[in-house]
Amino acid sequence: MSARGNISFDEQKAITKCLQDEAKVSDELKDIEEEYGYSSSILWALENTPEKLKEWCHLGKDGQLEGRLAKIFEQAIRIEHTKIISGTHAAGIVVSSKPISESCPMVLDSKGKSYRAGFDGPSCEDSGLLKLDCLAIRGLDKVMDVVNIVGGEDLC
Repeated sequence: MSARGNISFDEQKAITKCLQDEAKVSDELKDIEEEYGYSSSILWALENTPEKLKEWCHLGKDGQLEGRLAKIFEQAIRIEHTKIISGTHAAGIVVSSKPISESCPMVLDSKGKSYRAGFDGPSCEDSGLLKLDCLAIRGLDKVMDVVNIVGGEDLC
């Protein structure tokens, strides 16, 4: 078994060239998601173009990953759709009747001065939080009026 450090940059590029753009195989990726419970362009390539990846990894008869880089392919499939960049919506406000930290994880901002909701907008809503996009000053003024009415200066 090879460690990540034993894969040259040229070999990494060669492997990624074997992977299809997800947009080109989106219907087939839906089929994979129905079968396995997750979507993976890596798994799609292993199933549909095995000859391209056979020197590094292939699917065994039992459907398990096999080959010199099987463990690394396994890890890549696991993290394939993991977000690596997070940001703060400039006009996004999350509202809750209880501390937001009781509904979602909190993330310390890059300056280390305040916390923000660790979920993206739709996930905040899925956890019962109200997400507002105050793209106009008037909308933000209304939110601040509510904060002042309920006496929650410490909420901002």
